[in-house]
Amino acid sequence: MRHFCAIALTVVCGGCTTSLVVSRVDPARPETRVGMPYPLPYTRYAIEITRQLAGCGPQLKALVTATVTSVTAAPDPKQIFVLDPNSLSSPFKTSSVLVGYQVNGAPASLNATAEDRSAQVIANVVSTAVKLASITALAGAGTAADEACSDEARAARDVIKKQAPIVAAATKLVEAYTARLKDLGLKAAALGSNLDTRTRDALSDAYDALARATQDLAEKKDVLDKALKIVTFVETKYWPDDGDTATGRFPLPASVFARWGNVDKNEKERDRFTVFASLAGATPLGRSLDQPDIVQPELGVPIRTPLTGRMRLCAGTPCAATDTPIAESVGDVMQLGYIYYLPCKSRPFSSIDCTFVMTDAGQLKSMGASQKAATAEGATGAAKDLVTQAAGLQDTLASAKTTRLQAATAEIKAKADYAAAVQALQPDPLKTATDDTATLKASTDLLSARRAQLEAEAALADALAKGVK
Repeated sequence: MRHFCAIALTVVCGGCTTSLVVSRVDPARPETRVGMPYPLPYTRYAIEITRQLAGCGPQLKALVTATVTSVTAAPDPKQIFVLDPNSLSSPFKTSSVLVGYQVNGAPASLNATAEDRSAQVIANVVSTAVKLASITALAGAGTAADEACSDEARAARDVIKKQAPIVAAATKLVEAYTARLKDLGLKAAALGSNLDTRTRDALSDAYDALARATQDLAEKKDVLDKALKIVTFVETKYWPDDGDTATGRFPLPASVFARWGNVDKNEKERDRFTVFASLAGATPLGRSLDQPDIVQPELGVPIRTPLTGRMRLCAGTPCAATDTPIAESVGDVMQLGYIYYLPCKSRPFSSIDCTFVMTDAGQLKSMGASQKAATAEGATGAAKDLVTQAAGLQDTLASAKTTRLQAATAEIKAKADYAAAVQALQPDPLKTATDDTATLKASTDLLSARRAQLEAEAALADALAKGVK
C-alpha cells in the first residue's frame, strides 16, 4: 500500500516578515545538522542480475540476464538540507512545522495529508534480452572438453542434464493429476447429495495419486534446484548511489569465478561477465548528469521535478548507442529534471500556509494551500512488465493465490528468457545451442515444476476442505 505523510507548516498573523530558512548539511560539521532533515529525492532502480554457467570447453560461458524489479525515490546523499523550524517564529507570530517522511527517509509532503493514493507509474521495463558472455580459460590450460570448469561445476552440469527431463516428466504428471482432481471435484459439486460411490472413490483415488505425485515432484525438484544453485549467481543491486551518477558497473564476484572454474585474471576478460548501467535523459531538456546538480536553498524549499530518462543495462561492455541492452527502463527520473523553489515567507500582519505533496516515487503531486492532483493515473499499457502486473494484484489477492500468481509469472518470464537466449546465440549450423541453453532450460523446467506444485497443493487443500478425505 502507498501512504503519504505530512510536513505541515503554518504561519499565523504577526508584525514582521519571517521566512522558512533552508540550509545545506555538511556531513563533516555537526552544527549544520541542526533542524529538520530535508533530503532531495532521486530516482533509484532495483536491478536483479542473473548469470548462469552455460558452457565449458576452452572457455567459460554464461548467460546474462537482468530485470528492473522496482523504481523508487530515495534520499540523495549529495543533496541533504535542514529546515529551521524557529525561523518562522517571532514575538508576534506563531508557527508550527511538522515533518513527515517516507520509510526510506525521503520527504513526503509539506502541510498536507493526502487522502487519495496515486497509481502513477514512474517507469516501466520496456525491453529485455539475454546475452551469452564468455571468458578465455586460464593461460596454459589443457584442451580437454571441460578444462575451464571446476569439478564442482562439471558435476552440477551433469546432474542438471540428467535431472531436468526427470523433473519435466514429474511436472506433467502432477499437472495431469491436478486436472483430474479438479474435474472430479466439479462433477461431485454438480451431483451434490446424489454423489455416487464410484465417483466418491475415484475422487479419493485422484487425491491420493496427486498427493504422491506432488511429494515425488518436490524431491526431484530439490535435487535440480541444488545443482542449479551451483552454476547460477543471482544478485540484486540498487543503483545509482546518488543523483549525480550516470554510469555504473556490476562485476561478477571473484568467489563465483573460483566456484565455476579457472579463468584468466585479465580484467578485460572478466568484464565479459560484467553488467554495465547507464542513465541519461530521453529528451533534450533537463540537466546532464556529467555536472553536479546545483541547488540554491536561499531561494526557498527546493523541489525536484522529473523528466523522462532512459536507464540501460548491457553485458560485457558499456552501453553504446547501437547496442541492444539486456534490460531497459524508460520513465520519469527525478535527478534529470529541474529544481523549483517554494518560497515560504510571511510578511507583516499576514498569515501563510505553504504546502506541497509528493508521491512515494518522489514526484510532486500537489502544491499550494489547497490544490490537489487528480487521483490515480491509468495503466501504462501492454509494455508493462509481467512482474509489475503481478505486484499490482497483491493488495487484492489472498496470500496463497498471490504466491501461485508469482510462480506463474516467473515461469512465463523464464520461458521468454529461454526463447530469447536461443535466438541470441545464433549457433553454428553444424553445432546446436543445446549445451549453451541447457542450464537456462533446466531453470525454466524448475519454475514450471514450482508452479505445478503450488497449483497441486491448492487443489489438494480445496479437495480436503470439501471432505474428500
